[in-house]
Amino acid sequence: MKLALLLLVTLYCYSQELTYKDSCTTYYVTKCYKNGGNMVKRSAANKTNFLKTKGLKSIPKGYEIDHIIPLSEGGSDCPDNMQLITIAEHRSKTARERGKNSKQ
Repeated sequence: MKLALLLLVTLYCYSQELTYKDSCTTYYVTKCYKNGGNMVKRSAANKTNFLKTKGLKSIPKGYEIDHIIPLSEGGSDCPDNMQLITIAEHRSKTARERGKNSKQ
């Protein structure tokens, strides 16, 4: 009986999105990037706040929000780590970042 209860509690805990928050960035406890850092839970509110600082209500056509310091490299999900760049620029930047990480 005790073993079944322990198993049930363990399964419940791991089925939940266990997170912790540091300033304006929320991290998953049980999900990690390939480099070992805890995965970031993206915040729609942070994205909205970033757009407001640019006087926008939505992302302009042909643009995407990029994290200046990638989340996978320890960058925050805070608006001050976000920038608007074109889709092509974003793809190129992401490819460079992934290439750099694969050589480490």
